Amino acid sequence: MEEEIVVREDATEDQVKESDALEGSSGVQRCKLKEPVAPAQPDDATQAIYERDLAKFEENDIRAQLILFKSLGRGNSEMVNTCQSAKAIWDKLLSI
Repeated sequence: MEEEIVVREDATEDQVKESDALEGSSGVQRCKLKEPVAPAQPDDATQAIYERDLAKFEENDIRAQLILFKSLGRGNSEMVNTCQSAKAIWDKLLSI
């Protein structure tokens, strides 16, 4: 599953704030979030990499959810209130 979020080009991942993307400040770009796939036959090293990548994906997905949710009006925010991912929010908004 890929999701697109907006981040500041010059910011590190930890410095990205949802307000930066919403303000349309310069240096804003689009990037894809891709959920990592669990290894078929994990050893300790590949499992650790997967868990690290999954944690990073989940953090970025939450950030994307906040960006989307904060940019919505009350009516639309109530419609996406039960969505569990940024992709689900985006798909719900596209279906309206």
